[in-house]
Amino acid sequence: LADKEVNKMKEANVKINTKYSGSSVDDFFNEIYTADELEIIKERADFLLQIVEARKAVNLTQIDLSKKTGISQSTIAKIENGKINPSLNNIFKILHAMGKTIKIASL
Repeated sequence: LADKEVNKMKEANVKINTKYSGSSVDDFFNEIYTADELEIIKERADFLLQIVEARKAVNLTQIDLSKKTGISQSTIAKIENGKINPSLNNIFKILHAMGKTIKIASL
């Protein structure tokens, strides 16, 4: 933040957390998560990206997918954006609608 903005915030009694100032996002995540937790976060993000790519590959919009699965478009958007954790049932519904399934593989 620019000094001018910081001064305005101080005048408004806004508290500024400077603990991570100048740190990268990676530094922040490495401090609050274990290596195993970070790996799971990355795998989850990759899985969600694969769902979005698969949907687009079969030329389905979120609305089309909603109609095929009975899952609301807003829920599909939240799943794809990682804002909610989908049930296993919903994952299978989404994948089935795209002609896909899940396969367990070694790490």
